[in-house]
Amino acid sequence: DLLGLASGLLIGGGVAVIRHLRRHFDPFIISGFHFITGAALIAPLANLESRPVTYGIMLSIVATSFLGLIGQLAMIQSFKYMKAAEGSAILVSEAILTAILGNLIYNETLTFRFFVASIMILGGAVYSSYINIRENA
Repeated sequence: DLLGLASGLLIGGGVAVIRHLRRHFDPFIISGFHFITGAALIAPLANLESRPVTYGIMLSIVATSFLGLIGQLAMIQSFKYMKAAEGSAILVSEAILTAILGNLIYNETLTFRFFVASIMILGGAVYSSYINIRENA
């Protein structure tokens, strides 16, 4: 999917910039600018009249935002201790966790191909961390 590839390229570039910024700023400053910029870019495009917001939907949005904020802060903090490529390898585990949670919450199907890919992703992250530990020892 071309859109997925474009997303990966943009996120990869963003991760490299975040790694550089982490040397100079703490995670709260970087995340704050992300959220302010995101709000400024998204607000004009938002269609607030498309669906009424119920209490349950609002609770889901707030919970998702909170979890995303905690994840963003943890990711940015981790770049203080690792290179951008290593951090990206570990962040790929997000896809595995997303698929598992999708299965548990929404009963989405997990295939054999998913399990093989998961082992490869996690193996690459563990290997990258192992090499980093040996180089810094």
